[in-house]
Amino acid sequence: MILKIGIIGYGKMGKMLEQASTAKGHSVSWIANNSEELLEKLADNTADVAIEFSTPDSVLISIQHCLNFNLPIVVGTTGWLKHLPEVSKQVADANGSIIYASNYSLTANLFFAMIEKAGQWLSGFPDNYQVAIEETHHTQKLDKPSGTALTMVDKFISNNGKYNSWQLVDDDNITQDIVPVTAHRIGDVVGDHSLKISTHMDELLIQHKAIDRMTFAEGAILAATFIHNKKGIFTAKDLYPFN
Repeated sequence: MILKIGIIGYGKMGKMLEQASTAKGHSVSWIANNSEELLEKLADNTADVAIEFSTPDSVLISIQHCLNFNLPIVVGTTGWLKHLPEVSKQVADANGSIIYASNYSLTANLFFAMIEKAGQWLSGFPDNYQVAIEETHHTQKLDKPSGTALTMVDKFISNNGKYNSWQLVDDDNITQDIVPVTAHRIGDVVGDHSLKISTHMDELLIQHKAIDRMTFAEGAILAATFIHNKKGIFTAKDLYPFN
């Protein structure tokens, strides 16, 4: 399937999406870097789907504009999910199309599936282990902890009876029922995430390391082909059914 793609947000990921779209045989119909530009493009829209990697402050406006113009949207921005109930209502009211994910990488979603299974398997051994999550990103990333780290927490906690919440900490001090999450912002790190499972005798580290942002761009383009001609609200679990 060849798509005409609109890109919302022309930072590092926007430029990567432009490269990836061309490499995959798709065309970029337009690029919008703010709300005003987006409205101009949508008024004379030629795209089949929009892919959005902007900021937590602008993503909700971008979603609403695309829904108003009946344009399916792939959302790659994180840090906005507290507004998911209102976005879900907007999608339903507009009979629109949206897919969102904290991470579109194939291997990151396999990583999530492993964490989910670990939570299930360990639920029968509540006194034997402790867990901690650590993530590192570039200094320009605005949300902290990352959306990927929050997905990790959700995948583990929702399948495990020992922990009921998480807390952002400066080190990995571990309490009985709270998953500690440590977040670092260093240089131009693309994205490193790990789940550490510890006993007093040994440790298991489940880790995902993003080496090139192209992995996110290619995953987002796959999401665009998935959502094209569909209606409703979708997540990475629909795109990668093993997750």
